[in-house]
Amino acid sequence: MHAEGMDDVFSTEDSTGTTLASIFECPVLRKAVFDVRGASDYLFHECEVTLDGIVDIQLMELATRDGSKEFLRGLATCICNDSSLSAKETLRWQESNDFKNYIFRPEVDESCIEKYMETPLRTEMIDHCAYSLVVLSRLYDVYDARLKQGATKFWKTEIRSVTKARINDTKKEEFDVYDRENAYGPWDEEELKMKMERRDSCPRGVTNRTGGKEFWDLLARNASGGSNIGC
Repeated sequence: MHAEGMDDVFSTEDSTGTTLASIFECPVLRKAVFDVRGASDYLFHECEVTLDGIVDIQLMELATRDGSKEFLRGLATCICNDSSLSAKETLRWQESNDFKNYIFRPEVDESCIEKYMETPLRTEMIDHCAYSLVVLSRLYDVYDARLKQGATKFWKTEIRSVTKARINDTKKEEFDVYDRENAYGPWDEEELKMKMERRDSCPRGVTNRTGGKEFWDLLARNASGGSNIGC
């Protein structure tokens, strides 16, 4: 399904010749997204836009989280746990998100995407988009601060690598954004141990004998600033 009018949205130039597509595809301009897979899947297959320069906030949370990294967390959980929103702000976000979930269900009805193309756009939709930017900015700042305190080089490299892999996966025809497997984290314990043996990125204290809960706890301390960097 290709929403009518989408070509103009991405190809219209401003006074400098910049288009929305060129911003999304620019590897230098950083764009923060929570779980890039849904946006990438739609933009690539329906709008012929390939995302680049993406920082995935969901992966930032996973990298800086204490304990197991087996499962990913959803946006609502991250907001409740880490956004530092007040009770009033959290309620406002929840109300706008409930409205979005009520009218925007592409897994049931793909035509719902056209609601973003309505003119004029619903006030509730505008409020949801605007407040989502505020919330995502808050989450990005929280996780970015944690990364800067810990094993910055190692985890930022991992986040970039997995983000690119996510984008490439969504280009495949068989990709299903609603697959239950998408709930699992991307990092395997043994694979991470091998990467950490490289002297330029290995958090201090990790050895080939470190495993299980001790391993994940040590990774979390490195990501959030509780340990030094180096081998």
